Amino acid sequence: MPFFSASKHRVAPTHAPSDPLSDVARASGARSAYVEQWSFTGPWGVRYPGSAHAVVHCMVKGSALVEGLQDAPVRIPEGGMLLLPRDVPHTVASRLPIDDGHLVEHDGELPDGTVHNYATGGQVDARLMTLPFDVPASEAGAAPVGHALVEAPEADVLEIVLLTSKLVLMPGVGDRYVAARLAEAILGKLLMRTAGAADDRFGLFGMFASLGVRSALKAIEGDPVYNWTVGELAELAGVPRSAFKAEFRSTVGVPLTEYLQLRRVRRCQALLSDGMLAMSDAAEKAGFRSRSSFMAAVRRLGR
Repeated sequence: MPFFSASKHRVAPTHAPSDPLSDVARASGARSAYVEQWSFTGPWGVRYPGSAHAVVHCMVKGSALVEGLQDAPVRIPEGGMLLLPRDVPHTVASRLPIDDGHLVEHDGELPDGTVHNYATGGQVDARLMTLPFDVPASEAGAAPVGHALVEAPEADVLEIVLLTSKLVLMPGVGDRYVAARLAEAILGKLLMRTAGAADDRFGLFGMFASLGVRSALKAIEGDPVYNWTVGELAELAGVPRSAFKAEFRSTVGVPLTEYLQLRRVRRCQALLSDGMLAMSDAAEKAGFRSRSSFMAAVRRLGR
């Protein structure tokens, strides 16, 4: 995908961002959630052919099997969640294999804020809530990123999931909007969990930022080696320098200079993990002047 270049004299980079979840993290957020309710009178299944959305499947009640991700089906337990990037065909079902008579097929356009109730007599055995997230297209021909299963999310995430499900099932005035905002919080929590080290969580908050801060984060991720200045990024954001610095710190959680240094450290560490470069070469490719300046940054950040 093309990246924003701060100057007409600079060429936009072609390398991929260092954060593997960047496509999802730059999402504008959930449009809303929708819920499938199934009775215990028979098997059920939903086939997703892949779409332009990232999705989070949440088993609010009961459990399910997911086919199409690995050699063997993956089980989502009650309270479990499955985070998937865009364009990943898969089937969620009560049992596998599932016959066509018990299979509902989505066309890739995931419904927004709707409830599909297949239960009879109010007897609900399984409740599957799916959160679709709008995400930008990745590079042409790029393979889908792997999936992440969160088997036992924190109690606060489960509480948000239950509340979101209730708001979608019985919406009042304005509840669709509230459900969408809660869905953003769920995605943010899951990304923090699946991203690994706590240090890497900062870039994920770009999805909650203003358009200006998102533009700055996109530029930084697109060219982390470049020596970005506050003035250049503020100009990209379209706000005064002081206002931009304050909003960036409020949104991301650390000052801009620390964030820039952290991204370079992470890039250098990623290059070193491949085992193909000496530390001095990796430091130079990550934007450091020397091996010693990289080590100094690591000590200063405590990373």
